[in-house]
Amino acid sequence: MVRAQGLRVALAATVPATTVAEITLPALLRHELRWARTTRYLAPLGFAASVVQYPLVWAALAILLAAATAGMLWALTIAAMVWAARACAASGIDAALGLPPSLPIALLPLREALSFGILLAAFAGHRVLWRGEVLAVAAPPPFAGEQLP
Repeated sequence: MVRAQGLRVALAATVPATTVAEITLPALLRHELRWARTTRYLAPLGFAASVVQYPLVWAALAILLAAATAGMLWALTIAAMVWAARACAASGIDAALGLPPSLPIALLPLREALSFGILLAAFAGHRVLWRGEVLAVAAPPPFAGEQLP
């Protein structure tokens, strides 16, 4: 639609930053669940596919599944490599953006588990709490000119 109007699409020269003002864990969880459920309704396939972005969770699952087998050493090795790769990526992104470290590396598994839990919870309902009101997240209206099924 932008190009149809003779305009061009380009990436911004700056990186936007988001500050989450919640100071308690329950407030943060409600905020992230609201974001997740909204995203789920706006882009359901992309949201479902985002489950792959939590390698530490999958590595932990591999450890749990391997606990009863001879593959435990293999699972622990893979988990350590995943944690190292994830830590390097987080540190590299912070450094490239000129930011201080956003999270101690030791807490990465906890943050990832929290985010994974939010992702799962987003599929468990369609209500969110926003500014003291309980709202139902609904599918967005179609774009102008888009045909309804």
